[in-house]
Amino acid sequence: MGSLSSVHNTVWTMKTLLTPMIHSRQTEPGDLLSIAPDGNWLIAAHIVDDLCEVWRYETDRFALRSTHHAIGNAEVPPAFSHDGRRVALLATNGVLAVWEPEPWRELARWEGVVGRANTIVFDPPDKRIFVRCQNFGVFAADMDTGRLIPIPKRRKAEISGIDISPDNRFLAMSYYDGAVVLWACAPREEPHSLTPIITEPTDAWSVAFSPDGRRLAVGLDDGNIHLWDIERRLLVGVLKGHRQPVWELGFNPADDTLVSISPDELRVWRVTKSDH
Repeated sequence: MGSLSSVHNTVWTMKTLLTPMIHSRQTEPGDLLSIAPDGNWLIAAHIVDDLCEVWRYETDRFALRSTHHAIGNAEVPPAFSHDGRRVALLATNGVLAVWEPEPWRELARWEGVVGRANTIVFDPPDKRIFVRCQNFGVFAADMDTGRLIPIPKRRKAEISGIDISPDNRFLAMSYYDGAVVLWACAPREEPHSLTPIITEPTDAWSVAFSPDGRRLAVGLDDGNIHLWDIERRLLVGVLKGHRQPVWELGFNPADDTLVSISPDELRVWRVTKSDH
């Protein structure tokens, strides 16, 4: 892998005034929202009842298309699959389910998700759903086999972030004690933990695999982002600029740019590598 040669970044602050895009009804403050990758669908899951609203983008705003009873009070924001054709919902009663937005149709359901859930993520082929639970670990729900596979955390600290490798073979978990642990978890393989690859000097808040799966970005409590060569267990770059913890990270597979989000700003990093 090439070494880090140059970094450019663009910054947006969170003070931008957003134009209202909800037509005929404003969603309630307690609604949990998610927008499909193509921007055409919005799901609003209620936290005070089991209702779920389906919105469609029309011309210049979202319009309500339908309202449905779901699986219980929502616990975390819904998650769309990468192709935008499925949405996963998790309720406070531990039920996880997957639907098609329109026509509204349930595709799969699992029970028994516990441990203070925070995040739902689809794997790259949109066949498995991973749920991050801070106090337990991760649950992997397999749509092909119908199994709900627990992946318990191996450290006392809570899990702060997860990501699935582009080849769908590895799961990365970051912890608030600064550790990052890899799990081997290819489809139909029993998950097993690998040697922790990273011990950061401060709390790790987020992780993201690069599109080629060879690097791992880790967002830290001090605002820095570390870039690791996974195979060599080698720190190859440090991105500095955030003044607060890096809450979220994500690579754009089209151009290898890295997006990072902290409480007060969003940054886009264009990182280039030398050939040696």
